Amino acid sequence: MESMASISTAIDNIIQRTNEVKVYQDHLKLIITSLTCIRQELNDRFTTSDESHSQEYFAQILKATDEVVTSCSENENYH
Repeated sequence: MESMASISTAIDNIIQRTNEVKVYQDHLKLIITSLTCIRQELNDRFTTSDESHSQEYFAQILKATDEVVTSCSENENYH
């Protein structure tokens, strides 16, 4: 299970990597905006009672988002 700090760090890392990718910029801007909103939601609404479920949920979202950014980065290397 991911902790709040590791989820926040993962968001920061994905945003940093996304900013480095030059292809698909319009799509990646949407990802950055969404990640920023997710981070804000985490900071604003995280409670102890739903912490375990929420952390797992956000970890799954971040994993999928990371895969998209990785794919875009790999595609950039082929262009």
